[in-house]
Amino acid sequence: MKIRIIILILISLLSISQTAWSNGDAEPAKILILNSYHHGFPWTDAIVHAIQMYFSKEEIPADICVEYMDTKRYLSSIYLQQLNDIYRIKYASTGFDCIISSDDDALNFLIKYGRSLFGKTPVVFTGINSLNITEIIDRKIFTGVMEEESPAETIKLMQKLHPGLKSIYAICDYTTTGRARYNSISKIIPQFKEISFKFSPDLPVKDLFAEIQRLDEETPLLLLAYFKDRNGRIFFYNDFTGRLKTHARGPVYTVALNYLKEGVIGGVLNSPEKQGTEAAIMVARILNGEIPERIPVIEKVHNSAVVDYREAVKKRVDVSLIPDDAEVINRPPDFFDFIIRNKTYVIYLTLIFLSITVLILAVSIISVMRINRLRKKIVSDLANALLDVKTLSGLLPICASCKKIRDDRGYWSQIEQYLEQHSDAEFTHSLCPDCAKKLYPDIFNGEEKK
Repeated sequence: MKIRIIILILISLLSISQTAWSNGDAEPAKILILNSYHHGFPWTDAIVHAIQMYFSKEEIPADICVEYMDTKRYLSSIYLQQLNDIYRIKYASTGFDCIISSDDDALNFLIKYGRSLFGKTPVVFTGINSLNITEIIDRKIFTGVMEEESPAETIKLMQKLHPGLKSIYAICDYTTTGRARYNSISKIIPQFKEISFKFSPDLPVKDLFAEIQRLDEETPLLLLAYFKDRNGRIFFYNDFTGRLKTHARGPVYTVALNYLKEGVIGGVLNSPEKQGTEAAIMVARILNGEIPERIPVIEKVHNSAVVDYREAVKKRVDVSLIPDDAEVINRPPDFFDFIIRNKTYVIYLTLIFLSITVLILAVSIISVMRINRLRKKIVSDLANALLDVKTLSGLLPICASCKKIRDDRGYWSQIEQYLEQHSDAEFTHSLCPDCAKKLYPDIFNGEEKK
């Protein structure tokens, strides 16, 4: 009976705890995000932002501390020991509910120093390249998300865009990331027996670029990782790709999203946003009472093919060969894309065009109506003018003696009177020579005698 009561009490406490988390009534969870790299590193910043956005969106109360180990620029046993001493002093009185580590160096640090620094605090890792990491971690404390890259899928994408591909020049350095990516691609080389692979040697960057310039235009480059050269010179994503594009004669591909900059055509790429979100989901499960051992490590993360259309055209890649399921960026907008992106302006321009068209049609109709009225007036005037035209035709009854003409009403009129009434002619009187002699013989006959 007592055991049953105790079990009921524990279940009630667990339910109250979970309800408190969901209602936001509990104290904010203390969470540490330990990043391998520095603030401003695009991959790291995207992971941190995704974690913060998830907690904000889900309204999970959390007090988040963020640390940056800066191992892209500094990585030695002495340096890591100094970080251990700093964190021991800094967080001596802080008890974290969960720790999130991003990328390999932070996880390796926690594997070595985490127990002495943070006890048995659960750790969720993300962005891990080490293929054997699950074999060396304590699953009672650790779980997380592998940074599952897709070198094989990227090479297959290169084969699709370059039919008959014979050789690939892979660029990688000797940092932790570079070695991990070299190991991952080395394992898949036997799948591509028709392709010859060459890896960049450990050279100063100047000599590396000189070697790259000697490659022909038919040999694509596969950029795996390049953050530090043989002389210790540090490079970041934008810096290196900006330099590489001036020396690479052939097309450049990559397995890392942050290298998708100027000069890189694309690849099958991972996403820091996915990594950060998956890690945050795992932390939320731990805060709700699950233990890391019961939360499976996510080893397969779906990556997407991405192709930069503009860079592909620059390197004379046949863009018709781009797979249908690939995400294409920097594609020139077609007509429908333009309409969708600028639909507000298109609507306004369409309304303006229609308004102008209606106005033109209205003016045209008014003009046509005016012309029709003018035409009708002209036709009427012409009809009236024709009515006013007086013409003589047909047989005219004329007296054989006095030469009077009979009109339609039966009246006889002098010929000149009749003509004036039925035409526009007017008469002036004169005498013909015969009548003059007849009427005035004295005058006209004397003239002839002279």
